[in-house]
Amino acid sequence: MNLLEFVEVQRRETLLHRIPPEAKLIIIILAVLTGYLGTRFMLMFLVFLTLLFGIARMLRYMIYFSSLFWVIGGVIILINYLLGYSISATVLRLFYAMLIALASIIFMATTDIESFERFLRRLRLPESFIKTLVVSYNLIPSFYMETLKVRNAQYARGFEWSKNPIRRAIQASYVILPMFFLAIIRGEMLRKSILARGG
Repeated sequence: MNLLEFVEVQRRETLLHRIPPEAKLIIIILAVLTGYLGTRFMLMFLVFLTLLFGIARMLRYMIYFSSLFWVIGGVIILINYLLGYSISATVLRLFYAMLIALASIIFMATTDIESFERFLRRLRLPESFIKTLVVSYNLIPSFYMETLKVRNAQYARGFEWSKNPIRRAIQASYVILPMFFLAIIRGEMLRKSILARGG
């Protein structure tokens, strides 16, 4: 799922989108608790999450994220195996992490920014913390568009991804480093604009 699709998912009007953020937060809390209740509860919670993703018409994204998660998880399992750790314990921890990530995706993908901000205010969090979260959340689409621009600029220079995963990881720095510097520049501009408004 790219970020523009994520924004479109937030604008849908499904049953899950109409539930208040407080109730959706319970899903994340349940995801955390399943790790303490055992494997059977974790599997039942996965079925529950699948149902929620279906209600939100996001089942395709759940499959995509889970597939990507387990590709990365496979590397982690292999490294842990080579280091002598238990494979079953590693798989269980990864499964637990995936459940929490999926529950968080449901929360973020079905909660618009205004509802999220009202929810944070009802929690009586410090105003500076709320502003930081809201501004960060609103900047995600612009950072995504900047990432696409950097990637397209690299392609225009003749950049091609290697098939070797190690080389590919190194090549990712060609996109990540410019994005890091763009983030610093954008943050400085944002800081100056806030100070100019008396913030």
